[in-house]
Amino acid sequence: MRKTPDLDAFDLHHELPSPIRIQSAGRIGIFEGVTIGLDELCAAATLPAADVAYLVQAIPEAVCWITWQEIRSAVAEAAATYACSDASLAGTLRRLADGVTDAIDWHSGAESIC
Repeated sequence: MRKTPDLDAFDLHHELPSPIRIQSAGRIGIFEGVTIGLDELCAAATLPAADVAYLVQAIPEAVCWITWQEIRSAVAEAAATYACSDASLAGTLRRLADGVTDAIDWHSGAESIC
């Protein structure tokens, strides 16, 4: 039996992410999503029930997330502030960063993509 993690005991510094999509369960919270299949996984690893309960309780402390926009911002900022005296390497890094930010923009539906 799956137990929902105690989110009240977890001190969040910012909001929980939007629900995630799990094929067998639809859109659910990220912590609940981690529990999907956990019983079967632990059974296959022959973990005792106490370990399974511990893992479920540890989910809020062990799971983290980042948004695509946060990744985009970090990549763009790193590319803009990275100092490199090798022009060829600097160009390669700039193109890679542009590729990452363009891909994120494209998949998020941003209209700035040509």
